Amino acid sequence: MAQVLKEEVRNRILEAAEKVFYEKDYRGAKLTEIAKEADIPVALIYTYFKNKEVLFDAVVSSVYINFESAFDEEESLEKGSASERFDEVGENYIHKLLKERKKLII
Repeated sequence: MAQVLKEEVRNRILEAAEKVFYEKDYRGAKLTEIAKEADIPVALIYTYFKNKEVLFDAVVSSVYINFESAFDEEESLEKGSASERFDEVGENYIHKLLKERKKLII
């Protein structure tokens, strides 16, 4: 049960940070604003993230492409030519980027 709560708090911090970084950018964002948005004490952020830079990296890291995993995904597909498989992998990644477009703007 405690682990679920920890994950919930961490997710609230990440969601709040995404919103604040999107609205104010990295330089303008303050940890106090992120804490207020997440409805937690600012000190609790440091329980999960060493500093603002580490928090920022956690927010935007999901949009970084991992070419090795893209190649692994392409190799795991069984149907189609190599070109068709790469097209499918590329389309999947573009859909992921569009879904997380705020993080790209940050």
